[in-house]
Amino acid sequence: MTNHAELDYLKNLDWFSDGRVAHRDNEDLSSPPFDVSEHVWTCILNGAASGEFDIRTR
Repeated sequence: MTNHAELDYLKNLDWFSDGRVAHRDNEDLSSPPFDVSEHVWTCILNGAASGEFDIRTR
């Protein structure tokens, strides 16, 4: 089940036919989108799923 926060996040993404993914900062729409290759996007998703970006506490 998808929650509203996920849907809001997806509105900031755009997929290109060559596999690139672009993400726009919704707090500063005047800044250019950050776009990455399909490989980099897959690495980001895999890292997030494995906890690579989790904030660690002592």
